[in-house]
Order: sequence, then structure tokens, then C-alpha cells
Amino acid sequence: MSFELKDVGGKTQFTLIHSGWGAPEEEMPGTGEKQAVVRDRMDNGWESIVLQELRKVVD
Repeated sequence: MSFELKDVGGKTQFTLIHSGWGAPEEEMPGTGEKQAVVRDRMDNGWESIVLQELRKVVD
């Protein structure tokens, strides 16, 4: 995972780059859960971290 910051007209554009997920029905190693379940859980966490918490720090 990596991220890029870019100046766009005096504002900062943030891009998070993830290497990807397996097929939605595929089991995630070590969890016993399907990729789709883990992906959705992680998405909810990243959304709050990036959209709320990171914005507070940057602003």
C-alpha cells in the first residue's frame, strides 16, 4: 500500500494505492472470512481515517 500527495490548484489531492483484493467469494487467508466481508470492513475504516481524521490533521 502506498499513497501520493499532489498539489492541485493550492489544494492537496490524496491518492491511496492498494495492491488489490482476491475474488469476493474467496476465503481470506488466516481469517476464515470471505474477501468481500473483510474488504467491506476495511473500507469503512479507511473512509473515516482518510475523510475525517486525515482532513483534520491537514487542515
